[in-house]
Amino acid sequence: MNRGAHADRFKDIVFPREEIRRQAVNLAPRGPCAAPVESHDQARPTVELEFVTWLFARSGLDARHYRPETLHRRLPACLRALRATSLRQARELLEQNPGLQSSATSAFLVGVTSFFRDPIVFDQIDHEFLRDTAQSKRGIYAWSIGCSDGAELYSFAMVLADLGILVDSYLLGTDCRMDAVENARRGTYDASTARQVTPALLSRYFKWNGSCFQISAELRQAVRWRVSNVLSEFETGLWDIIFFRNTAMYLQPETALALWPKFESALRPGGLLVLGRAERANGVQRLRAVGPCLYRRQPR
Repeated sequence: MNRGAHADRFKDIVFPREEIRRQAVNLAPRGPCAAPVESHDQARPTVELEFVTWLFARSGLDARHYRPETLHRRLPACLRALRATSLRQARELLEQNPGLQSSATSAFLVGVTSFFRDPIVFDQIDHEFLRDTAQSKRGIYAWSIGCSDGAELYSFAMVLADLGILVDSYLLGTDCRMDAVENARRGTYDASTARQVTPALLSRYFKWNGSCFQISAELRQAVRWRVSNVLSEFETGLWDIIFFRNTAMYLQPETALALWPKFESALRPGGLLVLGRAERANGVQRLRAVGPCLYRRQPR
């Protein structure tokens, strides 16, 4: 039978929709089939989770609080930081040299910050909060969570210094990564980072030491830095402003949801919570959005 005749033989057959896939398979030519082979990659998620859980526990962190897709995405960066080619080698290196722990953890919880990041937000803080505070000459209590290298909190310190209320203020930066806190405490930044600062502020609050810029002694003495994990060590007290930017987005939804009431209670009435643009303080009664990234604590 030629090809045309063969095609005419079946041209009037119409399969019901639900049968199309089954019949199409049945009409396929039969031949030897290879047995399915289980891929080694099927065990990879479990191995990755065990490694991250072990690594985080050594830093006092609980990997269950973080989004697994984020941890998976950052795993190659951790291996590069350790110069390891496998998870087994990475673990051996960390066991032999505990000093690598901070770098390995930082690869997963990399902090992104900059001086006066998102200027619109700083303008809103000035409009919503600082103008009235500056008139009363009252110091500010500010807490920066996940402070990274400290650029954002130092930016806020510059604003307070220009308003003449830095000396009476209390500024605290916390991060669960020891190396981040040490970098913030040193207050040194390369020239490319300092380009984000206006020339006027650069001349007042920075000093060039030949290879990099260093924050002035006035600002460094006004800011306190501490290694701390907000998920297990919440800083009590009444804060005027809390910076918690682009951190909740990496947490499990239920973990972030449990933090909002704590921030609500930790802020003074009228105080501000500063979040990232993709973050929302949901499920709380007294935190009201007053602009992109800003939530004001309402009176009872």
